[in-house]
Amino acid sequence: MLFVVATVVSVVVLVFIFVPFRRRHIRVYDPAKLAKNSGCVYDYVVVGGGVSGCYAASRLADMRHKDSTVCVINLNGEPPTLCQIFGFCLIGVPFQWIVRPITYALRSYSRQFVNSSFLGGNSNINAGICPLPQREDIADSLGASFLSYWDEFSKEIPKLSSATATSPGLERMARAFEALGMTGGACRSFTRGWLRIHPSTFLNRVDGRIVVVTANAERIEFDESKRAIGVRLANFGVIRARRGVVVTCGAIETPRLLFRSGIGDPKIVAECGATLVHANDRVGRNLQEHWVSRFRATLPSRFDYPKFHPEIMSFKYRYGDHLAVGFGKCKLLGGTLFSVATAQCQDPGWVGATGPMIRMGERDMGTYKEEVAKLKRDLLEIGVRISGDASRLKSNWHYSCTASVGSVCDTTLAVSGVDRLYIGDVSAMKKITPMNVQIMSYFIAFAVAKRIEHSI
Repeated sequence: MLFVVATVVSVVVLVFIFVPFRRRHIRVYDPAKLAKNSGCVYDYVVVGGGVSGCYAASRLADMRHKDSTVCVINLNGEPPTLCQIFGFCLIGVPFQWIVRPITYALRSYSRQFVNSSFLGGNSNINAGICPLPQREDIADSLGASFLSYWDEFSKEIPKLSSATATSPGLERMARAFEALGMTGGACRSFTRGWLRIHPSTFLNRVDGRIVVVTANAERIEFDESKRAIGVRLANFGVIRARRGVVVTCGAIETPRLLFRSGIGDPKIVAECGATLVHANDRVGRNLQEHWVSRFRATLPSRFDYPKFHPEIMSFKYRYGDHLAVGFGKCKLLGGTLFSVATAQCQDPGWVGATGPMIRMGERDMGTYKEEVAKLKRDLLEIGVRISGDASRLKSNWHYSCTASVGSVCDTTLAVSGVDRLYIGDVSAMKKITPMNVQIMSYFIAFAVAKRIEHSI
């Protein structure tokens, strides 16, 4: 009997892991099937089905024009299987010291991981936790005109995330951080229990008015008056947009799509083989990132936490103007999470025709080492000892700011020099926020939908 039960459970688990999520009401087509079954004209076309793209599509389809239709173009139309999302995490439970460098290598060198081409984007490969930015962070990164939208969006945050679990010990450590003058608090988690709040779930809340097309966007099409009228797909024709095109491809692919569409530095546009539509040498510039190092932490007993609690316990604090300090507990085994990341980017990179060029510059590295030395001294005052090499930093995968407000798009998130083309992801930020940018991905998608709604 025990063998039968174990067999049934094993089969169920394997099916759950390897079978893709099937979302009700998400219509996924390849371009040829779309032309045959649904046609190729929509009110809005959203290019990129990541966090921003999925959320922007759901907001556009649910505006006051209840009959609005939206086409989302994404390289892979289905959300990934649980194996593809959690495979390395599951292996990493007993073999964390082996799998961790493997996952970093994959994220660094495999386009599948870097471009996050599955529906849901980076949410498929990140930790699913994020601190809330402050109002002043919104003003710094986008401008004061976005604060009213932030106040409105704040009411949506409980629908997008939940509070991370806490413990008395970690709460005591949080209060000790605050006594040192650090600002922050508990993170938000994009999960409910064990289930990820996947961005693709927002696509099935608008009664089938959203269609997902699995294709590669070749370029944006314009008419004689430089109005965006659709998106040309590779090896296919044009998906037409009656009211506008929203680009949410991420900080690397968004400027590359603009280059291929004739918007950007004339030399790069020519290198892409495109006809110049609007010259703007700021497209793809100002690529900003957070650099992070993980440290080993020795904590006094008053900061203890339950080792085998099944949820992440995560706090994030700012140390001065230059560091973001995260601490807490990873899932299952209870390994201590203690990360120290840059909160600013003093040495931005850029994106060209072939991809990004960014590395940690001398100013960022010098500031980081100085601030980490101060942080270590301050943490010793509360009994926390951290050790590790402050010069071994890695990308935190928070790329942003390559189509910034004020240089590439205006305060309505409309691309300057053309009409009915909008930026709807973290590319639009002028300055990277001090901590994780996932909430910003949702917020900018919310803001672009509101801007479009108000312009109608």
